[in-house]
Amino acid sequence: MKIIAGKFKGRNLEYRTRRGLRVTSQKVKEAIFSILGSSINNARVMDLYCGYGSLGLEAISRGASHVTFVDVDSGALKQLKFFLDKLGIVDQATVIKRDAVKAVKQGTPESLDLVLMDPPYHVKFEIKTLEAIDKADLIKPGGIAVVEHYAENKLPEQVGRFTLRKVKTYGDTAVSIYLLPGGDNDGRLTPEQEECAGEDASADKESPDSPGN
Repeated sequence: MKIIAGKFKGRNLEYRTRRGLRVTSQKVKEAIFSILGSSINNARVMDLYCGYGSLGLEAISRGASHVTFVDVDSGALKQLKFFLDKLGIVDQATVIKRDAVKAVKQGTPESLDLVLMDPPYHVKFEIKTLEAIDKADLIKPGGIAVVEHYAENKLPEQVGRFTLRKVKTYGDTAVSIYLLPGGDNDGRLTPEQEECAGEDASADKESPDSPGN
């Protein structure tokens, strides 16, 4: 699991493959953060269904001020805590062992700029989790929710106040970008983000790494 860019660029975090735990492929991760661009700077982030924390660790490397990692898998979280200690960023992270929706309902001390989520493909928790985030008022106006999901599981254009702004597809994996209204861009991608998002990438045939995020 390699960190692509930022202050920990090139750091390879080794882990043991665990059954049922999927780690986001490098290609998909790079696409996500290319779209997010400079919006990750100083952002407060929640990484739901975090597994080993690949997305959240990438966010910290690229300038996020704090990431709250949430998962129910104690083994994965133990490995994540090892990574945080190894990288010297324990003070920039909160690790919570809890069901994602329950964690969202509990809220955070400060509003978030960004939520990353990679629920298990077979359970279809994406809409339920987005609805919980919306009802909990977890994200600031203009904030972003990035959902990694099974490509055949098409997500709706609207979930609560969230509006789907972009979908990119990589083999069996899709990445859906939802935005809240308000903020400087009133719930729209910036021109920079639009350019990085480009056209739908359904022609790309890379499958996600298999046995999270």
